[in-house]
Amino acid sequence: MFAVFGLMLVCPIFSIAAWSMAYADLEGIEQERVDPSGRTMLVWAHNLGMIGSIGYAVMFLAFLMVAMLAAFL
Repeated sequence: MFAVFGLMLVCPIFSIAAWSMAYADLEGIEQERVDPSGRTMLVWAHNLGMIGSIGYAVMFLAFLMVAMLAAFL
């Protein structure tokens, strides 16, 4: 759910949270500490959280570049 909120809303915190929580649960599945029944959903949450986090970082850097360009012109 956090991954979808992170992609739909303008707050990257949800994407970062989805990425980190899904990563922790996937590690738990690999170590057989977590029930593997939700593995598919965790993989989707991990990937969407990663895409959202990286997308927000790219947009932020693009905004900074445009702002710096506008400041120097």
